[in-house]
Amino acid sequence: NITREKPNFSQYIINKFGITYVHDDSESLTDQFTFVIWLNQKSKSATKPESEFLEEAFNITVVPVNDHPPELKTKKLYLNILQGYKTVLGPESLKVEDLDNTPEEIKYNIISNPQNGHLAWSTHLNESISIFTQADVDAGRVWFVQDGSSSSGIFYFSVTDGKHHPLYKLFTLE
Repeated sequence: NITREKPNFSQYIINKFGITYVHDDSESLTDQFTFVIWLNQKSKSATKPESEFLEEAFNITVVPVNDHPPELKTKKLYLNILQGYKTVLGPESLKVEDLDNTPEEIKYNIISNPQNGHLAWSTHLNESISIFTQADVDAGRVWFVQDGSSSSGIFYFSVTDGKHHPLYKLFTLE
């Protein structure tokens, strides 16, 4: 093991055992360390000389691992709308975040449609949709169209990042 207290190793050690980088499990995608190379005779101590050494930086690119499931950030899944009106379903009403995925990769699937209207794209309010992303919600592209009935409604949905088990939730529409 290479430590701060014992930072030196030889080409022999590299050839025989190699070197392994251990990431700190943070969300950082880059790292680096600096190393110094010098010739050392077998009979001499492995201490860095005053001159005749080479110092270089070794850059590391960390490949991210999708180890965080999506997390619901909205406290109350609820939208109040007037009878017969249309309103945007924005991130203040529906927000899921995932440290490992972009909003485009967080996908919603409507399992059960609301009884008092439908979800639609902002550009096609007469057509019901059943799949959208968090990026769509964030950009204001998802709307709820109330059908004029006096009843309240709910829709049942799942949301996933494509790797972890989906979250299943109910959203209330009054």
